[in-house]
Amino acid sequence: MERERELKLQNMQEGTSVTLSLRSVSDRTRAFIGEYGERGELVLKAALKRAQELDLEGRPKLGDFDFKGVKKKLLEWGVRYNPSQLLRRLEREYAIIETSYKSSTQHWWIFYDRNEVERALGSERLYEVEDFEIKLILAQYNVLKPARLLSELKGLSAKKALAPRDFERLRQLLFNDVEEAAKLAKKMEAFPDYFEREREVLTEIIELAYCASKRIA
Repeated sequence: MERERELKLQNMQEGTSVTLSLRSVSDRTRAFIGEYGERGELVLKAALKRAQELDLEGRPKLGDFDFKGVKKKLLEWGVRYNPSQLLRRLEREYAIIETSYKSSTQHWWIFYDRNEVERALGSERLYEVEDFEIKLILAQYNVLKPARLLSELKGLSAKKALAPRDFERLRQLLFNDVEEAAKLAKKMEAFPDYFEREREVLTEIIELAYCASKRIA
């Protein structure tokens, strides 16, 4: 595999691209940032940060980082643009990354030399822009305890008819936690790529509450 990558890089370097005549990955990284500025630097740093997170998780992976992870990391930093074009240039024009897996729903890459990229960027000073709106929504979602809500509403909706005590509990949930869940789901619409999974959970909570309301005797 390593030999195949070396041959691929050699073939790319023998082409007409001036950038690929730079043999050092760190030199190509600096050239990329020189060409694409802050946006290019942020995409690279998001890819590195995602790779570091995946290393810590220790789960099986298909490469160093993935497209969805990079896009999500940029959103966490308050950066809202699609990194696909810059990732394509990182691979095809600068040979800094290489596709390791691609399907209709996933795209993963590996770094040719992650250490060289980190040195070129000075990764100990990773650029971070806090998006306080995203952090606030996440905090509200966590405080809502959606797993507890799902469990309780599943129990209520599974009953043929609600006893008076069940009715009072459902009423309490509907005008408090479930109402907050609906408001939160509405807020998340502004960040569809970031909160996809969380919105699915909140939608299920609302659907279960509706089903439970039909069990009122």
